[in-house]
Amino acid sequence: MKNNKIKPLIYTALSYLAISIIIGAFGAHIIKHQIPIKYFQIFKTANTYQFYASFALFAFIQLFIFYKSIKIIKAFYFFLLGSILFSLSLYILSLSSIKIIGIITPIGGICMIASLFYLIFIIYKTKN
Repeated sequence: MKNNKIKPLIYTALSYLAISIIIGAFGAHIIKHQIPIKYFQIFKTANTYQFYASFALFAFIQLFIFYKSIKIIKAFYFFLLGSILFSLSLYILSLSSIKIIGIITPIGGICMIASLFYLIFIIYKTKN
């Protein structure tokens, strides 16, 4: 397996994890005391999902290395898109209290779930 396909995935997953940790620290030390507890809980939910999603990205990488299917890279980026939509919409909601932004959250969740089912389909169809 050539590194030119794997390295961007690793850089993306590591960056997403680092951003999650930075945002989590920012939330715990600065945001926590600036917004109502109801909105801080939303902020924490966004951060928790982003944190765990970054580890899911590493699972996609492992599966790509094992199955060598380019379709897994597509699933990787679709999952990432879903996670960004999900978490970012919750971050914005928690910091701005603009409730209409919450419409985006389930779209992100659907993208993540769909990418996982797509991944199952890819693995099922791959001969290895």
